Amino acid sequence: MKLKKENLSMAGEYAVASEICRRNFYAQVTLGHQKKTDILVYNPDSGKEVGIEVKAKQGKEWPGIRGINDRQALLIFVDFENKKDTERPDFYV
Repeated sequence: MKLKKENLSMAGEYAVASEICRRNFYAQVTLGHQKKTDILVYNPDSGKEVGIEVKAKQGKEWPGIRGINDRQALLIFVDFENKKDTERPDFYV
């Protein structure tokens, strides 16, 4: 099923946050349309934080990327192309 653009973005963000939490970090998804950081990640062992930007796709093309807004931020791509609802997407960091 083809997702609406907003739902695809949210699905990508929550998929990344889920994987981060599975690795024992704290991940908080930020909400809104004009944000530059999609997920805030906190490492409880080091006390450090990092911002993550997420780009998701379900077709052949990645969405337009204008660069990373913060030198310490990470950009993670989430690929839902040809994935069933029961399959995990592919992640690229």
